[in-house]
Amino acid sequence: VVQRARLHRTYYAINISSDGKELYLGGASSFIAVYDAQTLKKKAEIPMPGWSDQGASSLRIIRR
Repeated sequence: VVQRARLHRTYYAINISSDGKELYLGGASSFIAVYDAQTLKKKAEIPMPGWSDQGASSLRIIRR
Protein backbone atom coordinates (compact mmCIF):
# COMPACT_ATOMS: atom_id res chain seq x y z
CA VAL A 1 0.00 0.00 0.00
CA VAL A 2 1.47 3.32 -1.06
CA GLN A 3 -1.38 5.58 -0.02
CA ARG A 4 -4.97 5.34 1.17
CA ALA A 5 -7.88 7.74 1.58
CA ARG A 6 -10.69 7.77 4.10
CA LEU A 7 -14.04 7.73 2.28
CA HIS A 8 -17.30 9.26 3.50
CA ARG A 9 -19.31 6.23 2.35
CA THR A 10 -18.82 2.79 0.84
CA TYR A 11 -18.33 2.56 -2.94
CA TYR A 12 -18.41 -0.65 -4.97
CA ALA A 13 -17.22 0.54 -8.38
CA ILE A 14 -14.16 2.49 -9.49
CA ASN A 15 -13.17 3.91 -12.84
CA ILE A 16 -10.08 5.87 -13.87
CA SER A 17 -10.17 8.75 -16.34
CA SER A 18 -8.49 8.15 -19.70
CA ASP A 19 -5.60 10.47 -18.76
CA GLY A 20 -5.17 8.74 -15.38
CA LYS A 21 -5.63 11.96 -13.40
CA GLU A 22 -9.03 11.30 -11.79
CA LEU A 23 -10.73 8.42 -10.02
CA TYR A 24 -14.49 8.03 -10.21
CA LEU A 25 -16.13 6.09 -7.38
CA GLY A 26 -19.73 4.93 -7.54
CA GLY A 27 -21.92 1.86 -7.37
CA ALA A 28 -23.65 2.79 -4.10
CA SER A 29 -25.88 5.57 -2.88
CA SER A 30 -26.88 8.34 -5.29
CA PHE A 31 -23.50 10.04 -5.75
CA ILE A 32 -20.39 9.64 -7.86
CA ALA A 33 -17.27 10.87 -6.07
CA VAL A 34 -14.35 12.29 -8.04
CA TYR A 35 -10.85 12.05 -6.54
CA ASP A 36 -7.45 13.24 -7.71
CA ALA A 37 -5.53 10.06 -8.60
CA GLN A 38 -2.17 11.34 -7.37
CA THR A 39 -3.13 12.97 -4.06
CA LEU A 40 -6.35 11.01 -3.35
CA LYS A 41 -8.03 14.29 -2.37
CA LYS A 42 -11.74 14.57 -3.12
CA LYS A 43 -12.38 16.98 -6.01
CA ALA A 44 -16.14 16.73 -6.44
CA GLU A 45 -19.29 14.79 -5.72
CA ILE A 46 -21.83 14.39 -8.52
CA PRO A 47 -25.44 13.71 -7.46
CA MET A 48 -27.40 11.35 -9.69
CA PRO A 49 -30.64 12.76 -11.17
CA GLY A 50 -33.65 11.87 -9.06
CA TRP A 51 -31.35 10.60 -6.28
CA SER A 52 -31.11 7.26 -8.13
CA ASP A 53 -29.52 4.42 -6.15
CA GLN A 54 -26.65 2.75 -8.04
CA GLY A 55 -26.70 -0.47 -6.01
CA ALA A 56 -27.46 -2.69 -9.00
CA SER A 57 -25.37 -0.85 -11.59
CA SER A 58 -21.82 -0.60 -12.85
CA LEU A 59 -19.81 2.58 -13.34
CA ARG A 60 -18.71 3.49 -16.89
CA ILE A 61 -17.18 6.57 -18.43
CA ILE A 62 -18.35 7.56 -21.90
CA ARG A 63 -16.30 10.11 -23.79
CA ARG A 64 -18.42 12.66 -25.65
